[in-house]
Amino acid sequence: MSRSEMRVRRVPMSKWNLGSCAVIVVLMLAAAIRQVWPVVVVMSLGLVVCIIVALAARVGATGDFERVSALEFKDERDRSIAVRSLAVVGGVSLSAPFLFLSVYAIVDYTEFYNSGLTMPIVLYYVFLTVVWSASNWYFARR
Repeated sequence: MSRSEMRVRRVPMSKWNLGSCAVIVVLMLAAAIRQVWPVVVVMSLGLVVCIIVALAARVGATGDFERVSALEFKDERDRSIAVRSLAVVGGVSLSAPFLFLSVYAIVDYTEFYNSGLTMPIVLYYVFLTVVWSASNWYFARR
């Protein structure tokens, strides 16, 4: 293969998807070093799905679902689908910890509280609330 052919040849996935897959590999290796095998298995499955979806989105015969799932937007319609879909994800992400904490406030979960999982959920909820407020402030200014 000549040098000019090597320059023309593209990676079969976007920089975003390539970076996402690289981060998954690094985290998977970190979990393997720490011998946290359930995380390694889940990350391995996530890596396979990430690669399959990213490669499928680059094929010309894919539909809206595949392109949006791989963040490979072809036109404004794909961007609109992604914005609405991510808004739903954001709403669920913000609601889930609140619902958990609401149930926790009503029902006695002494064992769960003692397991140390309550504080990360509270911090996650606070983090999401701060991000939500900051994004509302930013987009309201535009």
